[in-house]
Amino acid sequence: MESFGWKRIVIPQSGCVVVWRVTDVPGKEHLHIGFYVGNGQAVSNSSREGNPCYHPLKAHHIHSLYWHPMLEG
Repeated sequence: MESFGWKRIVIPQSGCVVVWRVTDVPGKEHLHIGFYVGNGQAVSNSSREGNPCYHPLKAHHIHSLYWHPMLEG
């Protein structure tokens, strides 16, 4: 993402990409991607429900946040 102009940020902004570090099965950590939509909420795909769902941004350990300048405005 960084090679295409995405910048790592510290404070979430609406529309930013969120990368979480998730452990669904003990010892089986993986990265999960979603988007921050504001007001402490994010949206990402739920493998259990089989569709996108809203959940608190802090539902999992945040690995990184990315923002692209083209999202301004």
